[in-house]
Amino acid sequence: MKYAILTDLHANREAVEAVLDHAAGQQIDRYALLGDFVGYGANPAWVVDRVRELVRAGAIAVMGNHDLAVVQGPSPSMRPDPRYVVEWTRQQLEVAQIDFLAALALEHREGELLFVHANGWAPAEWGYIQGRSEAVRSMAATAARITFCGHMHEPQLYHLSAVGKAGDFTPTAGTAIPLLPPRQWLVIPGSAGQPRDGDPAACYATFDDATAELTYWRVPYDTEAAGARSAPPSCRSVLPTGLPMGNRLPRTAASSLAAGQVIDGFRLEERLHQGGMANLWRVVRVDANGELQPETLPLIMKVPRIKGGEDPASIVGFEVEQMILPALAGAHVPKYVARGDFTHAAYLVMERIEGPSLRARLDEAPLAVDEVIEIGSRVATALHELHRQHLVHLDVKPSNILQRPDGTAVLVDFGLSRHDRLPDLLEEEFALPMGTAPYMSPEQVQFVRNDPRSDLFALGVMLYHFTTGQRPFGSPESVRGLRKRLYIDPVPPRALRPDCPPWLQEVILKCLEVRPERRYQSAAQLALDLQNPGQVALTARAARDRQSGAVKVFKRWFFALGAESKPTARVSAASQVARSPIVVAAVDIDHATPELLEKMQESVRRILVTEPGARLACVGVMRVARIGLDDLVDADGQSRHVKQLVGLKHWARPLTRQLELDDGRLTFHVLEAPDAAAALLDFAARNQVDHIVMGARGAGALRRYLGSVSSQVVARADCTVTVVRA
Repeated sequence: MKYAILTDLHANREAVEAVLDHAAGQQIDRYALLGDFVGYGANPAWVVDRVRELVRAGAIAVMGNHDLAVVQGPSPSMRPDPRYVVEWTRQQLEVAQIDFLAALALEHREGELLFVHANGWAPAEWGYIQGRSEAVRSMAATAARITFCGHMHEPQLYHLSAVGKAGDFTPTAGTAIPLLPPRQWLVIPGSAGQPRDGDPAACYATFDDATAELTYWRVPYDTEAAGARSAPPSCRSVLPTGLPMGNRLPRTAASSLAAGQVIDGFRLEERLHQGGMANLWRVVRVDANGELQPETLPLIMKVPRIKGGEDPASIVGFEVEQMILPALAGAHVPKYVARGDFTHAAYLVMERIEGPSLRARLDEAPLAVDEVIEIGSRVATALHELHRQHLVHLDVKPSNILQRPDGTAVLVDFGLSRHDRLPDLLEEEFALPMGTAPYMSPEQVQFVRNDPRSDLFALGVMLYHFTTGQRPFGSPESVRGLRKRLYIDPVPPRALRPDCPPWLQEVILKCLEVRPERRYQSAAQLALDLQNPGQVALTARAARDRQSGAVKVFKRWFFALGAESKPTARVSAASQVARSPIVVAAVDIDHATPELLEKMQESVRRILVTEPGARLACVGVMRVARIGLDDLVDADGQSRHVKQLVGLKHWARPLTRQLELDDGRLTFHVLEAPDAAAALLDFAARNQVDHIVMGARGAGALRRYLGSVSSQVVARADCTVTVVRA
């Protein structure tokens, strides 16, 4: 059953109409209305009648404190303003409407769900849940696994683990959040009629008990019309203080599994891997009679190993993966299929990737430089796609990277990951750095889990190992050993492998910088350099032939003592990607007019001014014939390719001077292709380009018939395209 949960409607007709219209498109089976239907707004009679209609149709409705005040009438102790609101509201309502409010219960229980206006410990006392302590008190006071509360006008989500660890999370509208057992949850949808979090849009939530997924929603409405008719404000009750904490016992582990066993329609065929945290089984889907069901994907089931029936790291890490995997999509992750919780049988069914992991390649290191480039480019492309989906993996290592038959890199094992729009259970429950020691970034050691550049550090460790055959920081077994990477730099790759190109050492050591702001700012920028080695800007890193001396190491150690990251400096995966775009300037040097080239310069300049973290790739296309040989030199005997390249650099020179672009932010590319539009689109796709700026020449009859290059790019590109006209 799918519920729509509304609370604190507060006589706001415009908001309620907008929310109900939005909910009508969500395939709702039942409404749950958590009280405070009156107060503040100008339409109490309309709202109460609408609630009555929904209740007659099967909706749940409970009483709020504003509803009770209207039923009982103003008390002698009320101040003038709230007294007036209560009296005014009573005048707007008929006797039958007041009787309806009076008949409402304070709470409603339905299976493992509790619906209540204020809290679970004393619904009639109207205590507010304004933080973790009150939320824990409410959850500990009831056997309900999920409690839905109103009263607070700001959306919030609280949870309590099986061992009594509490956490809270401010949700993002439109993102499905799985409320999986054995964890308890307390949901505050936020006010439909009077939100108080700075966003005037109405709040409500939906919950699907079949999938245990909760989604918060924000619905805009005509706030000016509603505000113009608002009743005078009333008051809120006094908040309780000094609330105790509560605990719940963990559940026991599932029984051991064996081939042939059927779990929720999946038959275990063969155990493929037994790890420290989970077992992997090849499974097939079967019907109630055990007959095979048609399936388009090969499937694998991941089952957590619960040592001794109680391993918090295994439990929480598995909960994290169960929450995150359904939120991801695309070729760089296994497709999610199904999941089971710890109350019955904990498992996660997903697509089985047929290709091998990169773990075996470590034994072959050092690899050929071309192989290192190919691996790094494919993994960086995969990471960029995950970062764009609000995820930081935080456990990037060869064994967690599989390859599809076409070579596409697939990231697996999200038990240590963090999603911007889902609760970070690991951060809330553990006080130690989480990750695989050789690959952990300095900020992970400092308990920072939301910077996507941590994944680029881990990829740098992989590239170092594949290039040299050694790990840059060894395999530390203590926090003290982990912290050495904050002040001791690795041996330069060229000191271990002299044939390592300087540009590759530049790329690897840039990935391994201690401070995230000195690394590549996005995985797409790293992939661009790996695919275009000749464009890598060399710094002192490329020429380094030894580790830093004792004095420099001591200075770094001294400054690292107080280098703990502060919350104010933290970033999210999606925001970091957005701040570090790749911009392509597609410049037709041979045919564009001087006026068009100048206008393109100005358009690109404005973009780079507003995007200081952007990389600019100046791209030209040298047309070649589909069949036959081309003249690679012009009438003067000059190389057409070199001439295009020189022209691009000449065009970009004013931008370089005005914006002081260093070589690391500016690259030049001449593509040879018979179809200019197809070449630009392929370059944009391969390099994860975010924005294409290109010119449009005058429209002639032939161009109108065949379609211009710019129109084809606009129609087919996956990124933003700006077309400039002279």
